[in-house]
Amino acid sequence: MLFVGNPSAAPGTFHVSNTEIYATPELPPAVAEKVEKKPTVITMNVSAYTVAEGNGDGLTASGVEGTPFYTCAADDLPFGTKLLIDGKIWVVQDRFGGGYENRIDLLMETTEQCFSFGRQWIPVEIIE
Repeated sequence: MLFVGNPSAAPGTFHVSNTEIYATPELPPAVAEKVEKKPTVITMNVSAYTVAEGNGDGLTASGVEGTPFYTCAADDLPFGTKLLIDGKIWVVQDRFGGGYENRIDLLMETTEQCFSFGRQWIPVEIIE
């Protein structure tokens, strides 16, 4: 018999019979991190680049061929980091090579697209 409440209460005045008390299970660390993790949004200096008219082979610093409107360059984020910029997902696959921080360069198809995009301060959400 489990007595609840005043420990000096007379036996039988209040009890819970045939009841087991369960502790709330803890979430595994990986799940708890995702549940508690809020999106990281940073306003970054964003520009654009192209390899269409250059003499490069299109290979990125990560060793994969760059894909316009998907590949981006950042010196301070790991390769494979996914970013949400203006509703579109970009993946860090390239580097500036100058040790820049808080800066993203988006791979586009043409020089005209790059000039049209220009340089902007944009909120960037780091997805993973």
